[in-house]
Amino acid sequence: MKIIVTIIFLLTFTPSFSQTNEVTLNKKKKQNIEISYSSGELKEKGKKKLMKKLSSTNSGRINGVMAYFKHGKWIEFYKNGKKKRIVIYNKDEIVSVKKEWDENGNRIN
Repeated sequence: MKIIVTIIFLLTFTPSFSQTNEVTLNKKKKQNIEISYSSGELKEKGKKKLMKKLSSTNSGRINGVMAYFKHGKWIEFYKNGKKKRIVIYNKDEIVSVKKEWDENGNRIN
């Protein structure tokens, strides 16, 4: 009797478990991000873009990660609210630092 019930259960519910949802990723999708200090002041803001980042191992194997990475212009702030620097990112890596300020708001470069 248990075998019959198990077979009926598997035949009834197996098709619902085998279905998969296909998710299409929009590679141009961007998100506006604001990151704050624990005290609530704005720490940095910019955009994250859905991208694929490739890396390789010593054996030559290539790995890829699809995620939202910092991309483009990001503005960082001191805890007092003044700008710290403007940084250009590409796939979470700093490409260049455009402008920098000290904590009093004086331009460094």
